[in-house]
Amino acid sequence: MTTIKTLPFLYSKRLVLTMPGLDHAEEVADYYLRNREHIANSQALMPESFYSESHWSDRLVKNQEAYHRDEALNLFAFLRQADNDYDRRVVASVNFTSILRRAAQFCYLGYSLDKNYQGQGYMTEAVGTAIDFVFQEMNVHRIMANYVPHNLKSARVLSRLGFVVEGYARDYLCLNGQWQDHVLTSRTNENWRQA
Repeated sequence: MTTIKTLPFLYSKRLVLTMPGLDHAEEVADYYLRNREHIANSQALMPESFYSESHWSDRLVKNQEAYHRDEALNLFAFLRQADNDYDRRVVASVNFTSILRRAAQFCYLGYSLDKNYQGQGYMTEAVGTAIDFVFQEMNVHRIMANYVPHNLKSARVLSRLGFVVEGYARDYLCLNGQWQDHVLTSRTNENWRQA
């Protein structure tokens, strides 16, 4: 069942996170195009069309539809300006996918950061802000996040945000054409409410 909900605008000290629509397709495509090599090892092999404005015109609408169906939350982060407006250039993505309800009440977390904004705390800030929304407003009980063992930056982000290592999975995902082992982590919502 689809429920029309107000699209989130989440504010942190330096960022605004939201689910942009068609009017941001060019900026989202630009984010992935300029970071193509930087994030290639953390995603599946993408067709050339993935980097086009036309792809993102369609995808951004589908992202909003998935949110209304309570299946996913696909956020993009922008630099916050003094008046709570934001710069249109995308600096990060934070995604909560495969949201399952009933007995499960969990989802998966994925994220990426513009190569020019690394080492400044932006990823921790963006993901932490988004998790607060997912726990408090969406009432998800468990968020799972997995990373390749050599991705120490991702390991540090998750550790800072309270994720606990739960295991190790061999050949877990095929990233950039190669099967990769993953460290499995999760964080649970201590304030989860029974519906």
